[in-house]
Amino acid sequence: GENGNSGTKVLRGKGESVRVLTRNTDRAREILGGAPEIITVDITSRESIRTALDKARAVIICVSAMSWANIKRIRQIERDGVLSVLEEAKNAGVNRVVYISGYEIRDAGHS
Repeated sequence: GENGNSGTKVLRGKGESVRVLTRNTDRAREILGGAPEIITVDITSRESIRTALDKARAVIICVSAMSWANIKRIRQIERDGVLSVLEEAKNAGVNRVVYISGYEIRDAGHS
């Protein structure tokens, strides 16, 4: 979401290299602008995850399948995909993983 932009700015401000993995590159670029590296990744593909985590030191996982397009794949995305990211992060020598909620709760008056 839009709040991801502030997180990437903080990390970049500390001199960290930021790589954003997403299923929707156009949307990520719209939110984040041109600064972070943005890679299209299929969280259900082990090879895709392995390639994306190359040289990563830390991983922040925020994934959600709660949409009409993905709800039937919620187990594959939110459970199996996240477990694959954790396993591949361990194999890649990542020393820090943060897992945060990808769900928003909004007032009825907001879209």
